[in-house]
Amino acid sequence: MRRVFGFYRHVATYVTVILLLLAIDLLSNADDFFVHWVALVWGIILTIHFLNVFAFDAFLSRDAERRMIDRELRKRSRSGQ
Repeated sequence: MRRVFGFYRHVATYVTVILLLLAIDLLSNADDFFVHWVALVWGIILTIHFLNVFAFDAFLSRDAERRMIDRELRKRSRSGQ
């Protein structure tokens, strides 16, 4: 559950910082906006974080590790090793 809350905290930080940078870009009257580059790179990192928490958790979590160990122990006990 801590990992999920960590992801949501990451999303909240992302939205806050991007909105702040957008406001700075708009108020500075610059011809070239830089906020989209920050949003793109950080968005990629946020996507990786999402996948790590929600998609890959079934494959890489402690529960998955425990299931793999249990499966291996059952195999070994059946084969008499």
